[in-house]
Amino acid sequence: MRLRRNSRLYLLLGAALVSAVFFIDFCNFFYQCGCRSLWAGADAHCNVHQAHSHHCPFCVIGPVWQALTFFAIVGVQALPIYAPARWPWPVRLALALAAFPAAASVLGLAAGLATGYWN
Repeated sequence: MRLRRNSRLYLLLGAALVSAVFFIDFCNFFYQCGCRSLWAGADAHCNVHQAHSHHCPFCVIGPVWQALTFFAIVGVQALPIYAPARWPWPVRLALALAAFPAAASVLGLAAGLATGYWN
């Protein structure tokens, strides 16, 4: 079954929404920084607020780089959704959702190394 352009856009928006909601949870999973879910305090307990500790790269990079990081993740999520393959929509959505932790891990590693988080 071939998806219409609008259907693919809705899949991408759904995948992006999941990424937006759980990005901060991924932040804590990856860096063990203290961030919590958006509904549980968000960055209130993040190590970025502690003077004598390494600061979480995703929190310290600022809103512009945070937005660029998020849109890079969404860009990776768009790849399986808009791929020319004849995949049904559940496969496209599953691959897009799986792209979130994969892309966030690569970007998180780059941000962690660039900021010296693990030094």
